[in-house]
Amino acid sequence: MFCDLHPSNFPEKVAAPPKNEEAAPTPRLPDSPALQLNILTLLILLILLASSASPAWASVSGKIVGKVLDAETGETLPGANVIVVGTTSGAATDLDGEFLILNIAPGKYQIQVSMLGYQTRIIDNVIVQTNLTTKVPDVMLFSEAITMDEEVVVVAQREMITKDMTATQSVVGADEIDMLPVEEFSDVVQLQAGVTEGRDGELHIRGGRSEEVVYMVDGMALSDVYSGEIAVEVENASVQELQVISGTFNAEYGRAMSGVVSIVTKEGGDRLEGTATGYFGDYITSEEGLFAHIDDVDPMGIVNGQFSLSGPVPFTGKKLKFFVTGRFLEDDGYLFGTRLFNPADSSDFSADDSTLWRIDATGDGAVIPMQFTRKQTLHGKLSYSFKPTMKLAASLMVNTVEAKDWSQEGREFAPENQSHNFHRYRFNPDGSSTQFQDGYTFLTNWNHLVNSTTFYNVSFSSIYNKAESFVYENPFDPRYQDPDLLLTVSDNAFYAGGTDPWHSNRSTRTYVGKFDITSQITKVHQVKAGAEVRVHALNFEEFKIIPARNENGIEIVPFEPALPPRESPFNNRYTHRPRELAAFIQDKIELDHLILNIGLRYDAFDPNATVPTDLRDPANLDNHTDASLKSLISPRLGIAFPLSDRGVLHFSYGFFFQMPLFQFLYANSEFEVEIGRLRTLMGNADLEPQKTIIYEVGLQQQLTDNLAFDITAYYKDIRDLLGTQIYELRTGLDRYARYENRDFGTVRGFVFALNQRHSDWLSASIDYTFQVAEGNASEPNAAFIDAQANREPEKKLVPLDWDQRHTINAAINVSPAAGARITLLGRYGSGLPYTPTFLNIRQAFENTARSPATLTFDLKADYSLRLGRMSYAFFLKVFNIFDRRNESIVFRDTGRAGFTIQSQLTGRVRGINSIDEFFSRPDYFTSPRQVRFGVTIGF
Repeated sequence: MFCDLHPSNFPEKVAAPPKNEEAAPTPRLPDSPALQLNILTLLILLILLASSASPAWASVSGKIVGKVLDAETGETLPGANVIVVGTTSGAATDLDGEFLILNIAPGKYQIQVSMLGYQTRIIDNVIVQTNLTTKVPDVMLFSEAITMDEEVVVVAQREMITKDMTATQSVVGADEIDMLPVEEFSDVVQLQAGVTEGRDGELHIRGGRSEEVVYMVDGMALSDVYSGEIAVEVENASVQELQVISGTFNAEYGRAMSGVVSIVTKEGGDRLEGTATGYFGDYITSEEGLFAHIDDVDPMGIVNGQFSLSGPVPFTGKKLKFFVTGRFLEDDGYLFGTRLFNPADSSDFSADDSTLWRIDATGDGAVIPMQFTRKQTLHGKLSYSFKPTMKLAASLMVNTVEAKDWSQEGREFAPENQSHNFHRYRFNPDGSSTQFQDGYTFLTNWNHLVNSTTFYNVSFSSIYNKAESFVYENPFDPRYQDPDLLLTVSDNAFYAGGTDPWHSNRSTRTYVGKFDITSQITKVHQVKAGAEVRVHALNFEEFKIIPARNENGIEIVPFEPALPPRESPFNNRYTHRPRELAAFIQDKIELDHLILNIGLRYDAFDPNATVPTDLRDPANLDNHTDASLKSLISPRLGIAFPLSDRGVLHFSYGFFFQMPLFQFLYANSEFEVEIGRLRTLMGNADLEPQKTIIYEVGLQQQLTDNLAFDITAYYKDIRDLLGTQIYELRTGLDRYARYENRDFGTVRGFVFALNQRHSDWLSASIDYTFQVAEGNASEPNAAFIDAQANREPEKKLVPLDWDQRHTINAAINVSPAAGARITLLGRYGSGLPYTPTFLNIRQAFENTARSPATLTFDLKADYSLRLGRMSYAFFLKVFNIFDRRNESIVFRDTGRAGFTIQSQLTGRVRGINSIDEFFSRPDYFTSPRQVRFGVTIGF
């Protein structure tokens, strides 16, 4: 859709801050030694390249084909020269007048066709997309004797159907992204047909779990193997092309079961260009009663600054080019707390007579953002052409993010399955934890065009991602409070002091080496083969701060923070170094009335860890063995049948495998079981790959010169999904849960999309997705949670948590005057399922009820003008124009976000809040209206 829119070495103790003086917070920076090393590497590369002395980056390239004819006779013209303007790529026509140009980076180009004795012709607006063939309409050359013009420019219209597309994919270019009311690349992904957003904000492609998607940047997979999320921030300003493959993707793509999100980043051109963008804004809503503290408009509530600069490096003969972009973002969010209490406050609400309560509230009453985001990103890219057929490129992406992330509630894998529970810190906001994410990615690629029909790539990447969560970075910080302070209030009251006692710190480092070769061995067969090696290093640490004890085992008074002993289930640490190997071969067969993509992929995985052989005594190291090596082969097949020049039918089928996320393989690697209650989750390094079989059939049909539709039906059979199995220790008194391959599911649905190509002043698109996503469990921990509640796990297919039956995306873009554009975007989603409960007791099977539907409209309007060499673009973005209260999370007894029966049945509040205040959940609603004004200046 929308393709047509214009550890662990802590000091024992730190000195307490002076009385009434808060200790200074530690600045958050990326992993400095590693970052400095990679910046140094990039600088050395720059020096080497500059002292030395355009094919595409990595395997993210397309192909241009066409035919050259004599305009008078209609005969083919062998030997005509065809050049891709602005690059060193080109070809000569063969004896049949046909030409083929491989290894072209995605983007918009001009094609120049010339021949001695004939007029030169320029074909403009030739759009190349990754892994697809762009066919240029037959080029008609006139004899120089007939016309005196030196050259003629012809504007090619973008094809509305893609004849060699054998599986569903959508491609969005930089120009289209610039027009849309979006902020992050994930916003663009969400707009594609078949993509739904779950209650936790995660994206699901065609009904799969969110971690079943692989994220790729410049041909290299950049998904964090621990969490499944992209390991580094990629800004929209860096994106040249974004491709979402939701169908049966080719054999070159692995480690995914539901979809591939592939990003191709920009690189420098032949002339110096730059832009600077700044905007500010705030949340503006009429719902002040629900969204507290946002009734006063603060124009600086959201501040964004961004720059981009690209072009040739001086004195290199335009052989060395660069692209760099950076962004700074501060967003206070729409959820706020009030500092009535400080973490050190200690109150007593135990008396039945509230007049006898002791309330120690030393807060200053300040309004504190509790859903903020602070982000800085930097992306730099160098490319050097040694000769027209050889190119070396290097890219460095760095980011630091600090946030209060409500989506992390309940997602920790601590022994107690503890959540941060931000809501209860509403009157004690400084006691809640903050999440930090630092990361960098260093990519290099050597591209060599061996001859006109063969090229290869050698690529290397170093990926680092660090995620932390804590209140204070040093666990021995004297500002930490006794966890018992969180127990002084009742369950339906906000905390009146205390600090979140959980600390987590993890890092993932991945080194990847990759080789692939592509050869057009005949006019019909394009063969591609490759291999990849991945080596990982995972470090994980999580613990709960506890009271320190003296040598006699007595708690020290006043409270001093301490760490649990290493053998405690509340202190988990591990380091693992798994390895992966993959290889593939695929053949793209292009005939006049048949296109086939046939491929075979091999994957191998070495978990490089041990597992217990006696599951009733898992901590016994004498009963451990090495986890086995996993290997598998997955075939892929895609077929397209062009029915006419305006219609194509396609069918695809494939096996897809994916190892579970590493957080599940290695959780609780010390195999400790908490005694006395079922609270322990244990990883399993011997997990098998998860498997999905996908079938798809679809039709693309162009109805008029500017109108086309696409309808696709699909079915997915999902097996060996991750679940949990309950085991009992030999003592017969204690139990724990272990991750195993035991869940399953099915997804079926169809997508209908209608696109109106931009003509004159209007373009529009709409897509509708009907989908049924069912399984025996929505998350790996489902059976564990059921066992804790003494429920039988589901033994039948039930709707999955993200089973959105009806999804509609629509957009319209108008250009009412020169330089002016307005884009209106609408999104509708039917209600997500939930399980009805009353007093925490299920009233029906899982996910048998539905929450209300959601509807959102977003707008972007801009006006551009040029004064001399400078360009100016003023823009307005409004998200949720009509300030609709969309309910993302609902109370399970009413199915609504704004009302619960619990508020009438809950006992007395032992705290300073009322029942209504406690059950007022603004976080259950999506964001209210946001308004942002900005300007972009360019040259």
